[in-house]
Amino acid sequence: MSGQFLQLYSFCIRQSRKVTIYRESRYYDGPPIRCDERLFVQQQEVQSKPLSLWHHADFRRLWISDTISQFGGQFSGWAIPTIAAFVLGATPLEFGILTAAGMAPWLLFALPVGTWVDRRRRRPIMIVANIGRAIALASIPAAWFFRNVSFSLLPSSSNGPVFSPFNLGLLYISGTAIQLVTLPASPLACLGDAVGFLSSSLFLSRITREEIVPDNPNKPSVLSQMKEGLSVVFGDTRLRSIAGSTSTSNFFGTGVFTLIFLFASQGLKIDPNYVPIILAVGASIGSLGALLGAFVAGRLGRLLGVGRVIIISMFIAAAGSLFLAYDVPALAIPIPALSEIFPQIRFTTVSIPTALIIFFVLTSWGSVVYNVNQVSLRQAIVPLKLQGRMNATMRFLVWGTIPLGGITAGILGTVYGVGTAVTIAAFGGLLAGLWVLFSPVRKLREIPMNQLASTTPGNTTTS
Repeated sequence: MSGQFLQLYSFCIRQSRKVTIYRESRYYDGPPIRCDERLFVQQQEVQSKPLSLWHHADFRRLWISDTISQFGGQFSGWAIPTIAAFVLGATPLEFGILTAAGMAPWLLFALPVGTWVDRRRRRPIMIVANIGRAIALASIPAAWFFRNVSFSLLPSSSNGPVFSPFNLGLLYISGTAIQLVTLPASPLACLGDAVGFLSSSLFLSRITREEIVPDNPNKPSVLSQMKEGLSVVFGDTRLRSIAGSTSTSNFFGTGVFTLIFLFASQGLKIDPNYVPIILAVGASIGSLGALLGAFVAGRLGRLLGVGRVIIISMFIAAAGSLFLAYDVPALAIPIPALSEIFPQIRFTTVSIPTALIIFFVLTSWGSVVYNVNQVSLRQAIVPLKLQGRMNATMRFLVWGTIPLGGITAGILGTVYGVGTAVTIAAFGGLLAGLWVLFSPVRKLREIPMNQLASTTPGNTTTS
């Protein structure tokens, strides 16, 4: 018996009233003891299976926060490329620069920020980051609104009629913006994303559990921790092959997605007015493949072996892009007639390329199955105290290739044409599977748990 239970037991013995004190598994492992003093009764701890995460209020707040953030991100994800392609007339190279600019922070800051975050409380950082993203996205509809208002203000700011190149520019911007409002992806759509990030920050601020920041006076420098993360990844053949496979997939996959808006209108001959909604419909159908992949990922790993599933799913994800090069009969689907949304909604039949649907379905399914299994493998073979540095290194390597892929696709699209650039990226994606095919990952039947089991929770602090 522990000292705490002995103190409670001796106090009860000295009293005269008889009450039952039930054993508490943390202190005492024997039968129930009858003693005195109801004020100190410890109720029996029922040894049942752990409650679901949904019973934890803080987890629900975190989940809602992330869901709102991810859902809101879809608005700007469609709006910004639409504005670039059909309002600003971006070239393939400019699309590549746009993609690179969006992902460059992962290449420049992933390693130092990953180590820096491990030393601080995450929740305040997430709240400030969400607010910053909301302000940045809100500036897009604000700029659009300013240009339209300035067009109306210009005549009143002069003594006579105004008709100049400046006026012509405003007329073009204003007319195009009004047309763009009829599309699901418009400058105003970014406002929905900004509201989403603010709502996400609100739910994060309501989390009550306090984070514990490790206090280690002998804490190593950020540079040494970055080197340790790199050595963990490059020192393990399995991690190195996964990093190479994912990096290659992201490099070529970004090439396809960077040019998908231009390819849809130029290669697939889709009316530019319908490109955003047709891509959105294709992505929505593709999300069904992602949902199916999430359900079967674990089962496939147990049935076929983790290594085989990682290899097969990577090749399937890469093969999805190949269908964009083939002329598959299109599907006729009813969608809102964009020119008639206001004042009433009418529907028209539009053809959506079947190849586009196959592309989204296979890419989504393969990516989800691959990521579920490879992330589980990474978490199992790396000690808990090195997880943060390993993940930061992985993100630096696999997401750092995204801006490079965007720039490369833009250059290829400018020099050889959008169709040729997409074809090169589609076939290049098949190289990603070779990394894991010719590595020890191929022989893995199940996820090894020995290294994870040997690491206790007490060792999770950064050393």
